[in-house]
Amino acid sequence: ELGLGTAQLGMTYGNADLPMGEAEALRILRTAEAGGVRHFDTASAYGLAEERIIKSGIKGSFITKVPNIPWAKHYLKERPTANWIVLMHDPVEENYRPTASMVATMNYRIGVSVYTMDEALSALKSHWPKYSVLQVPINVIDRRFADPDFVRICKAQHVTLVGRSLLLQGVLVPGEPLPHVRRAPWLYEL
Repeated sequence: ELGLGTAQLGMTYGNADLPMGEAEALRILRTAEAGGVRHFDTASAYGLAEERIIKSGIKGSFITKVPNIPWAKHYLKERPTANWIVLMHDPVEENYRPTASMVATMNYRIGVSVYTMDEALSALKSHWPKYSVLQVPINVIDRRFADPDFVRICKAQHVTLVGRSLLLQGVLVPGEPLPHVRRAPWLYEL
């Protein structure tokens, strides 16, 4: 299943030269939903992205990334958490891990967003908390996390594997440049 990353909908990000306006962001979100997209990736650090997702009225599941679970509990108090998955950015930091009482009162799934295989394996070995979602970078250039043994470990532990950076913020999209996206011509020569 494909989802939509929303960093560029709320701030200048990656290859974007200019911040996106609200009308364009809402149009993109609603078009994605109308086209069958049901998963939306965001973060508290993505500027106006979460606010625009809520304002758009779209339905689906939402992944958000936060600094830590205590912060997430406060932050998500006013959000409909039934369809939100909360990921932490720093899974190996002991003080970023939720306590048993925090997990008992959560009505959303928790997981981690990682950059390296070592971080991913550390999160999978964690006995507390038991993460149910692992977000990893994967695309035609970076296939570390497509390793069959790694995928088997995730399946065996009932961990949902979510890929991010599939199109490297639009750089890997052939044809006419997307609005606000700079191209990397050298990439097409690889």
